[in-house]
Amino acid sequence: MQQFVAWRLLFCDKDRLYIFHSITIIVVRMRGINTLYTDIFDQSKESTPKAGKGRSSHLHKARNEALVSRYFYYGNFFDRKLSYEFIIKKVATEFYLSPVTVPEIIEANYNILVNLKKEQPTIKFFKDKWPHLVW
Repeated sequence: MQQFVAWRLLFCDKDRLYIFHSITIIVVRMRGINTLYTDIFDQSKESTPKAGKGRSSHLHKARNEALVSRYFYYGNFFDRKLSYEFIIKKVATEFYLSPVTVPEIIEANYNILVNLKKEQPTIKFFKDKWPHLVW
């Protein structure tokens, strides 16, 4: 007696075929050789965290702290008081940013500015912390 095997295609989804045979649904991958075991139980793909692309939050924090300090420096340590617009343009030029972006960064890091105002650091503090800048 010959057994007749009836396969019926249920549907296709991107790279898989779903085939029905009696009680079992079989998933056939059309690309690559991955089994149901590696699809479900292989943790190697999920366990490795993806490295974030683009900007580093650590470097952003350091840049923002230096930018706010520079803003504080220009506002406090000059004989003649500089105008707000001049200070914003100067800081924007030094950090290669738009003059619109600088006030946004200062506002987002307002706590650093408040701490500088409370501590009233000297120019030596800034020279020691950021020796690559001319204070």
